[in-house]
Amino acid sequence: MKIIDENGAAIETPDLTLGYLVGGTEPVEHPAVEGVEEVSHYETVTEYPGGGRDVRKVIDVPGVPAQAAWTEQVPVQRYIRYTEEELAEIKESLRTEKLKEVSADCEKAIYAGVDVIFADESQKHFSLQPNDQTNIDGVFNAIVLGATEYPYHADGEPCKMYSAADIVSLYVASKGYITKQTTYNNALRQ
Repeated sequence: MKIIDENGAAIETPDLTLGYLVGGTEPVEHPAVEGVEEVSHYETVTEYPGGGRDVRKVIDVPGVPAQAAWTEQVPVQRYIRYTEEELAEIKESLRTEKLKEVSADCEKAIYAGVDVIFADESQKHFSLQPNDQTNIDGVFNAIVLGATEYPYHADGEPCKMYSAADIVSLYVASKGYITKQTTYNNALRQ
């Protein structure tokens, strides 16, 4: 289908980030056609003894019936450029959607959790869902208040006693990871 701009000029590849297409029609003028009589002659194909013969009609100029001038409405797509105001609204809408996406990605990364390497070189994974963050803060506060060990659990593992040093490692790793993801998110928002 033909695509035309606001001036009626044909466009091969319109930039749909700067405008949009709408359906429409365009008039095409067909001029009047004068009628032409058919001109033909006959040729002998076969002659028979006794005077008979077969003939065929040969058309030298085909006949054309007369036709009045007429206008045809042909379907087209019109390319309409966005106004500066519309482009600004689109940009802001895209920015808002991207910020939501960036925030959701940040939250997803944080909630997925962090791997912590403990003093004995073992590595465990800990989820950082909101309730897990609250639990880790509580466990850390118990150590700050003087506990030398505290029960907690890595993802998919039973609860076990962690030393004060391991609880501090868990707390520092979780807070560092959350800060890293939040800082990255804030940088992307800028």
